[in-house]
Amino acid sequence: MQGGLQALSRPRDSARGRGAPRACIDYQRENVTALYLSARRAKTQGCWGHNPELQRSCDKAQPPPAIGEDFEEYHRNYTWWFRKVKESCDAAGRPTIYLTTESYLKVKSLLELALA
Repeated sequence: MQGGLQALSRPRDSARGRGAPRACIDYQRENVTALYLSARRAKTQGCWGHNPELQRSCDKAQPPPAIGEDFEEYHRNYTWWFRKVKESCDAAGRPTIYLTTESYLKVKSLLELALA
């Protein structure tokens, strides 16, 4: 499962050099179908490219993956995982920052254009 719970820490205020988490970051993919197909392609075709440029270099002779019988279970597990993330953060009294891969990529593209 990609994404999940990450914690922001105060610098250097414990024995391990990490403080107690202050916030949760819930980083999800809006398009769960695309996430599923990307993971399926990686597992079945060995194409582990993590961005469009690397994925374009994958074997073009391989047909794109199709949605399998396991998609509904994948979607249920994905939904369950992020519900648990939210419950854990709420129970700990920590604020949650919600981000999506798609929103991150839009901002990244805009910044690259602005800085070009």
